[in-house]
Amino acid sequence: KISHFLGVSVDFLVGTTTVPDGVVVGKLPVMNKSVPVYGRIPAGVPFEAIEDIITEVEIPSWLSHKRDLFGLKVVGDSMSKICPDGFVCVLQKTDYLNNGEIGAILVNGFDASLKKFYKLTDSVVLEPLSYNPEHKPMVIDPQKDEVVVIGRMLWCCADRSF
Repeated sequence: KISHFLGVSVDFLVGTTTVPDGVVVGKLPVMNKSVPVYGRIPAGVPFEAIEDIITEVEIPSWLSHKRDLFGLKVVGDSMSKICPDGFVCVLQKTDYLNNGEIGAILVNGFDASLKKFYKLTDSVVLEPLSYNPEHKPMVIDPQKDEVVVIGRMLWCCADRSF
């Protein structure tokens, strides 16, 4: 599943080859567009969403045709399997996620979190994808707490400071 999500072979992920499928050695991917990075999003316990632009991140050409893109800097390790602490997550603005998609979700209008999303009959589950076993799914009752999707995760990359 991870190799499919990342668009590389299983051999590349386990280290038996150093060149991902579809990559020509000696040529770098074309980065031809930048998107703003707004504040930080926790990959852990939600905290107040910050909307200040802190930097910009260049995105690969295969993403450049998509509209309404923005970045959020990840803080915490609850999504470390796909977007480690300090990385920038690139999202597309949307108010809807399908079950199993990863997105930025606001809880009660202020608390934002990056999680795998599931909408059940009477609850919303925000699932961490972490190597840290301390992180557990958050089960939210939408009758008591407002849950608003703000973006679908499309890509992540290391911050320039890495």
